[in-house]
Amino acid sequence: MNIFQEEAVKARFSLSLHALRGIASVIVLCGHVMQRSAMTMGGLPGGHGISGIPFNGNASVIFFFVLSGLVLGMSLAKEELTVMNYSIYAIRRAFRIIPLFAVTMIIGMLYIAFIDPSMPIKFVPDGLTGYSVPNPPTWSIYVELVVSAFLPFMVLAGRNRRLAILVGAGFLILGSFHIGQHSHLNLFMIDFFLGVTVLWWGRAFTQWISCFSHRIFWSLVAVLFGIFYLLGVTVYDSNYIVFNFMETFSITPLIAIVFFCPQRFKYLERRELQFLGTISYSLYLIHFSLVALCYNLLIILFPAASYYPIITTAIMLIGLPSMCIAIAALSYRYIEKPGIAWGEKMIAVTRHALHQDIEPTHLID
Repeated sequence: MNIFQEEAVKARFSLSLHALRGIASVIVLCGHVMQRSAMTMGGLPGGHGISGIPFNGNASVIFFFVLSGLVLGMSLAKEELTVMNYSIYAIRRAFRIIPLFAVTMIIGMLYIAFIDPSMPIKFVPDGLTGYSVPNPPTWSIYVELVVSAFLPFMVLAGRNRRLAILVGAGFLILGSFHIGQHSHLNLFMIDFFLGVTVLWWGRAFTQWISCFSHRIFWSLVAVLFGIFYLLGVTVYDSNYIVFNFMETFSITPLIAIVFFCPQRFKYLERRELQFLGTISYSLYLIHFSLVALCYNLLIILFPAASYYPIITTAIMLIGLPSMCIAIAALSYRYIEKPGIAWGEKMIAVTRHALHQDIEPTHLID
């Protein structure tokens, strides 16, 4: 039996991780607000390599990757990987990601073509080129799409422990080199695979951690979080590979603890945090254009704002997230949900055409 299957069959939707996905999206948003402040107001922290003090957007993206590995792996490991199951998985994944991805890219291209020339601050920093220019956060969506195609085969590596270890070592070695892949694709493969492996070792690890006293348990959680999140906003290092590995190997056990010990994270099940988790994908993809537009309008309408960068940035950090969340909610309702529904219709047509009767395995990512 596949070493990932037992936990995959027993697993349930994690409200706590769902909420953390929403919080991570807000952190990315605030990090881009700080970066825009550095470009617009001059001198505020936030620049190359890290998203901005104290908002570590890069760490948030690593969290997304590892969580995707866990969630998608959990769905795939429940059943044998057949051509039909792979097709259903691919259709569902494509219709979950691509509709909003396409809409935001079109909006970004229209912004660059018709609005950006008359704005005082450019939409993207000088020197940024490539497919993600119309919406820079989409670099990670490219990674998600490509790795999603290979993730079923990562699950197949769980046919025995030795193979899983060898595959993990292979991804670790692959990510240790700069080989010119788009968006460091080779570097992030290990993130997804480690997410899948949580189904193998996560429960035993969490049970071991839970044996300690309340104080030691939370101290260990704090240490892991500190390595994962705080190092990237306090220390700058040009070695992006080292930072990725440190963040990946510290957030993966944290995700395992939250997943297998939900009773300790009940506060994350609050309705407002669940709402953030639901709209997190929309929030992640729509916020960049809004941040750029709002800062340009601020400079045009209130030129004196540049003389008070701290106050101005504080106001933007308070006001912009609320606006972005409201628009993300509309995006979820009118773009994401219809896209998911279209995918389910396509799956129904595929099943009918092939005379299959397969229980749907819903992906929550």
